[in-house]
Amino acid sequence: MLCRGGFTSIDTRLFMVDDYSEIQAKYFAELQRQGNVDADPSGWLSTYSEAENLLQLPRLVARDFAHYYIDEGNALKAEKEPVAKLLSAWEGHPIAHDEFTLCPSGASASLVALAMLKGLGVSRVLVETPCYFATLEQAQQIGVRFDLIPTYFDDGYELPNLQERGRKSSPVAVWLTQPRASLGFDQSRKAAERLLERLGPHGYLVVDEVTDQSFPAHLSLVGRESGWARWVRIRSFTKGMGLNGFRLAALLHPASLRQAVVACLETFGGALDVHSLKMITTFSNDLPRLRAMLRAANDQVNSLRAKAEKLVMNTPLVVNSLTNGYIGTAVADLKILGRTHAERRARFLKGCKDMRTPVMLGATSYMAKDPPREGVRLNFFMQPEQIIRGINNILRIWKDV
Repeated sequence: MLCRGGFTSIDTRLFMVDDYSEIQAKYFAELQRQGNVDADPSGWLSTYSEAENLLQLPRLVARDFAHYYIDEGNALKAEKEPVAKLLSAWEGHPIAHDEFTLCPSGASASLVALAMLKGLGVSRVLVETPCYFATLEQAQQIGVRFDLIPTYFDDGYELPNLQERGRKSSPVAVWLTQPRASLGFDQSRKAAERLLERLGPHGYLVVDEVTDQSFPAHLSLVGRESGWARWVRIRSFTKGMGLNGFRLAALLHPASLRQAVVACLETFGGALDVHSLKMITTFSNDLPRLRAMLRAANDQVNSLRAKAEKLVMNTPLVVNSLTNGYIGTAVADLKILGRTHAERRARFLKGCKDMRTPVMLGATSYMAKDPPREGVRLNFFMQPEQIIRGINNILRIWKDV
């Protein structure tokens, strides 16, 4: 049951340990090395974004590159002014300078948040699944205990009642994603409010919102009355648009946590990329363009998801109804591919290899075991033919049985 890193364990009765590397090496590495891939529905190397067409790049001068940009004290006072204006518009209420901290990326903000929780004495982090694999690896590397909370297809992936788990040790934190990682569903605002109440005065609720495309932000009003002091969110400015070349994120937090956040930021290296910082500050004076870019990205992925849903009607595949973000899943019923799930899974992967279609399975995002079902990651920022041809290739596996 021990997971990589050695700091915590994953209940292998409920979850498979991420075997992405092993699958790649056994089934798909040679295809990729030879350039013999027909479709790559799970991948990230052939992405594009409709938001690209609305991008206006800032002009920089040589002096801009001489400064060291780190969000400590008042070092970024001038730069944070327009970012605070932008975040206030995004949230629909004022965000003060000490209520957010700028980080080099969403992943670095995740690491800072975990380190902050550890420093505050949080004993365990309850992680909703599916989830972002790097969050777990970060927790392992810095020795933060976590429990994976399973959710299932038949229940609409609803999070179970965590009240009993939260009572076992205190304080605890709950880690969610918005939209739901690998699903693309929006979180329930009422459920998030209830979680804050149940966590009590010493618990924390953290939400990774890096792929969120909503404006105003979907969860912007949660916690304003009951739990703002224990409510932490990770916001990317451009990842939801599919513009991954910009490297900047914000950790939204109560002012009371600013000192704890900055201490961790300095430890892990929080220097910002000036080009990304300048780019984001331009949005504060052009909010209609920001909205249009988010809308263009959302329309792009939803259009492709709708085509994928139609393609799998009355087949052993179901495409989860992503409405926000861009990483979704197809759920495959492998029942006729073997007697055991290990046999079915191996036969499915062999079929994908024969179809020259590399895939990432549910274990990569820690989807709970749900045999005979298996999750397949779909990146809806991929070129449309990669998704459509990939699904058609996968469906041929059942035709060949």
